[in-house]
Amino acid sequence: MDILVPRFEANEIAKNADFDYINDREYANLCTVFEELFSRSANDVIVGGLNCQQRGTPSMNVDLSIGLGYCKSTGKIGHTGSLFGPIAITNGGAQARIDTLEIRLEETDYDQQQRAFKDPVTGDITYQDVYTKTRFEIEAQVIAGTEGAGVAPNHTSGWIKIAEVTVDAGESNSILDADIENCTGGYDTEATANWTAETAVTYRLGNAEDLKAKFRAKHKENGDHENDVIKDQHIDFGTGANQVSAIDIEIADPGSLLTATEVETAIQELAGAGRSAETIKDNQDDIVDLGGAGRTTETVKQNQDDIDAIETDIDAIEADLYNKHESDGDHKADVIKDSHIDFGAGAGQVDLDDIPESATKKHLTTTTQTIAGRKNFDDGFVVENRTSDPGSPVTGQMWFRTNV
Repeated sequence: MDILVPRFEANEIAKNADFDYINDREYANLCTVFEELFSRSANDVIVGGLNCQQRGTPSMNVDLSIGLGYCKSTGKIGHTGSLFGPIAITNGGAQARIDTLEIRLEETDYDQQQRAFKDPVTGDITYQDVYTKTRFEIEAQVIAGTEGAGVAPNHTSGWIKIAEVTVDAGESNSILDADIENCTGGYDTEATANWTAETAVTYRLGNAEDLKAKFRAKHKENGDHENDVIKDQHIDFGTGANQVSAIDIEIADPGSLLTATEVETAIQELAGAGRSAETIKDNQDDIVDLGGAGRTTETVKQNQDDIDAIETDIDAIEADLYNKHESDGDHKADVIKDSHIDFGAGAGQVDLDDIPESATKKHLTTTTQTIAGRKNFDDGFVVENRTSDPGSPVTGQMWFRTNV
């Protein structure tokens, strides 16, 4: 749409249509400017203000603050130069509901005065009271939500959604600021977090002063960032195209200890030929032991040969271990020799009590019973303690003279 203005020649007699065009183009040209400013936006814009708020004395009415809005679908702007209200909210019902408050442009003729009119045919002069001005202001309405639904109704086409208003069950006294959720989306398609429906249908741009204040809070006058404003959540870390990765982080290396100039290559350099991040992780304990308190990257690098030697020793120990043991840690068959066993009668030593009956060809069992100075054995063998020889010894009988 072009910006158009009327044009008159010198001494030209203007017609009523010319003045109507002047009036229409003033507003149309302003809308054209906004259309160009927001041509890429898909949604309606609140340029500034238009906040829904409780009244000075809270009631079932609300007000709108001074502000300006632009409706994308109609290409028209709506403005109020003073506190707009009251806007009535219907009393609450049996259950809570959420209403939608919306506005649109309204053209109102006003300031009625008497004017003279000349008949172009007869030349007669007549007088009439007519409106001499047109006000471009806003019209507001509230769409009541469904009780118990928990979501607001969608806005009306050609209107700008301003706020959602929660009306508690049975509420008939007042709507407070705590019940009102105004638009907070800061750019096109950004959602208003607390809206329940059509969350991105309107966004709040703010005036030029607001925009500059927000920009300068994090930027210098030349557009560069202020110090310490870029946080970790702002950075797109990753290994994809244009993502920030270790290869983008340079190394100061004042001692010239590395040939690498960025972190990615330095990690590989520290790992050594044929090593990987996984083997470094596996040997973390070894590195810590070798490094010790107060050690640096330089000393860890210098101990690379020690780390490799430890790995060689570990491999040898592992080979020796599996030479005599199964994978579950148990001994392999026939690897325990007599020299390995701690024989004896002490605690924890191996004696006859530890040998199961099934492990011998013949098992000799003793009892603790002593009868008449004899030690009895299960197979009938007897050794007697005597002070004299028996009168009639039997075959195989043995005795021990204790008095000799």
